[in-house]
Amino acid sequence: MEEKYERVYDKKLVMSIFATGLLTFTGIIVETAMNVTFPTLMEQFNISTSTVQWCTTGYLLALSIVITISAFLKKRFKTKQLFVTALLLFLAGTVLCALAPAFSLLLCGRMIQGIATGIALPLMMNIILEQATLEKTGMLMGVAMLITAVAPAIGPALGGVLVDTLGWRSIFWVLVPLLLISFVLGIISIRQGWKTEKISLNFTEWIMLAISFICLILATSYIPELGIWSPIIWLLFLGCIVFLLLFVRHSKKCTTPLIDVEIFSSKIYIFTVIAIFTQQIVCLGIGYVVPNLPQLSWGVSSSVAGMIMVPGCLVAAIFSPVAGKWLDKVGPIKPITLGIISAVTGTFLIAFVAPRTGWVFSFMFFYIIFAIGLAFLTGNIITNGLRHVKDKYVADGNAINNTVQQLAGGVGTAIATTIVAIAQSDTTRSIATTTYTGAIRALMALFIFQIVALICVVIALRLTAKKKK
Repeated sequence: MEEKYERVYDKKLVMSIFATGLLTFTGIIVETAMNVTFPTLMEQFNISTSTVQWCTTGYLLALSIVITISAFLKKRFKTKQLFVTALLLFLAGTVLCALAPAFSLLLCGRMIQGIATGIALPLMMNIILEQATLEKTGMLMGVAMLITAVAPAIGPALGGVLVDTLGWRSIFWVLVPLLLISFVLGIISIRQGWKTEKISLNFTEWIMLAISFICLILATSYIPELGIWSPIIWLLFLGCIVFLLLFVRHSKKCTTPLIDVEIFSSKIYIFTVIAIFTQQIVCLGIGYVVPNLPQLSWGVSSSVAGMIMVPGCLVAAIFSPVAGKWLDKVGPIKPITLGIISAVTGTFLIAFVAPRTGWVFSFMFFYIIFAIGLAFLTGNIITNGLRHVKDKYVADGNAINNTVQQLAGGVGTAIATTIVAIAQSDTTRSIATTTYTGAIRALMALFIFQIVALICVVIALRLTAKKKK
């Protein structure tokens, strides 16, 4: 009997989104919670800022490399198979991190978690884009953004409390019950929304992309140790560009490309991708600087530092479904415009006002403004971009969007930690003073990326408006 693949909005669809979302949720929770633990890990393992940041950078690098093949995985394997594989890998990585006696094993566990999240993250979006009824897509994308918005709120707060009470290892143990709940819900509800194909993975293109990403992350991560003018740093940047160009060239000639670059024939999608990339650099960069500056410069506890971003993330969680519904009703221009204005305003206040107040609550208040911007911007700019590509490219677009977000997260974290680490290398001043100086410089750099995101969003919206005429 031939399977039917229909768009249906029912309980099973909602449960499957929740199950895959919960798995993604755990990945984001531990990612954001780890930022709060950095000072503790630096002391326990006797490592530097540029080394400890690999807990996040290594995770995001592994995630980015795996996400590049999400379009292939979607076509080749059933959704439930991918879900179970991702969950078991994440569970294994979580246990390894919790038991790790050395930083190298902790990093290994984090990268296994990154691989698992790389498989899991596209599942939620693919289920929405392929199985939800068209009139509910915007709303469900908002729900998906809600799931990913709540996690950054809980992560730092949970991490701070656990570090101060039970120790950093408990961060990983508390994830186990969530993973078990996700597993049960997924087994019950996940159904197949598309026909699988017996296709082969294009290893050549995958290796090209992987090398390009690794070169980029290594270059940005080792600037503090080698210096910006080091020949090794520039060779790594060159390697990133060369292998990316080789990938594009090979993809154009290949009949079964890993990612079909023809998707970039849409100008709206091009500027959408650049906007997503730069906005995510800002988001993850702020996520690193904001919890760490108060701890290292102002002497606040991990618990207090972890609470700074909670109100903003909760507000973003509330507004995300509203933003999606608004897009369904009036189109993308108004909600995305509100989002980018709020994001730019929040970033400006975080970068140029909050650090100079010496007041933790100023960060908290300004981050709420920034988070409202993310709620109205992120999900809606992604939805708008995918609506302007051909249906056959949707899976490729989803893969690109997720890859860009996670790679940008790694770059954003690396940029922020690099700038802070360079300032901290001044041994003539206290660590509190140098951290403060580095944090201000890092936030200023992130604001420049925010301006680039603003420009790209404006261009994408103008092109969208012209297309409607």
